[in-house]
Amino acid sequence: MHTEAARTKYVGSQSSPTRSPIWGPRRRALRTLGVLAVAINLASCSPPQAPTEVLPEPPPSHPPPTSTTLPPTPTAPPPTAPEPYSVVTDAEQIIGTWKFSDTDFTRFYEDGTIHDANSLGQLDADPFAVNSYEFEDGRLIARELSVSGVPPCGGKVGSYEIRLLHLGQIQIVVIKDACVPRAGDTQGIYEHVP
Repeated sequence: MHTEAARTKYVGSQSSPTRSPIWGPRRRALRTLGVLAVAINLASCSPPQAPTEVLPEPPPSHPPPTSTTLPPTPTAPPPTAPEPYSVVTDAEQIIGTWKFSDTDFTRFYEDGTIHDANSLGQLDADPFAVNSYEFEDGRLIARELSVSGVPPCGGKVGSYEIRLLHLGQIQIVVIKDACVPRAGDTQGIYEHVP
């Protein structure tokens, strides 16, 4: 009976879920899962963020007005910067030879013609394009007279603005020209050739 009583005592004491040999491994697994859940939860939390509110800066300190404080002295406005260019309105401003690149030269003649050539020597003898020009309302109006080796314009008239740049260059700007080859060959910045 002693052994029976001890066994009953042992079984009886183990019948509690907290002490049962069956609950032992489950309890350990539940504890491990609980610890893991807490660890994952803590790991997923982001660190505290600094407040994003920007505090206003204190106003600059100005000395209080006194009887010795003088009112500000008005200053003259700064001089106006010169224009980067002026618009040419008269042929006399551009008469002469101009270089766009080592293979592109233009010469404005006093007789109202423009010659375009691939070299200085060809401007008089063998230009690839000759146009007449005149100024109307601040625009250079170009009309094709002859071409050689380039597509013709077929009587289309071009309108250009000629700008004198502050470094002594000219810039030819297309205002309107339906002759795409002439417009493409003409626009750009040119250096004066002495």
